[in-house]
Amino acid sequence: MRTSGPTALALLAAGLAVVAAACSDSPGSSAPTLPPIVTTSTIAPPTTMNPIDQRQFYTVEPGDNLSGIASRFGVSQESLMALNGITNPDAIAVGQVLQLPPEAFAPTTVPATAPPTTPAP
Repeated sequence: MRTSGPTALALLAAGLAVVAAACSDSPGSSAPTLPPIVTTSTIAPPTTMNPIDQRQFYTVEPGDNLSGIASRFGVSQESLMALNGITNPDAIAVGQVLQLPPEAFAPTTVPATAPPTTPAP
């Protein structure tokens, strides 16, 4: 049976042409362009640590003495004694856990050095 008018295939082709024209970015095209997709991201603010959470500890090992521990961590023996309630610097024991003052972990700056120069030819 033959029908007059466009076939289903012709209608499909015409519809695709309309869609393609609507999506075209070619100059002179009257089809509206879609707005750009906007994305947002949320970055969590940095958390502040409770000073108690920032404590650092050192466990006394055989051969350690208080002045050596203080020197190793760049703190004074006096601050180490005061923080840990030590009255006699010679009265520390192997296995004793000492709290280190915050300055023991302060960032240090390394002096910048100039790059080596090569002599001119």
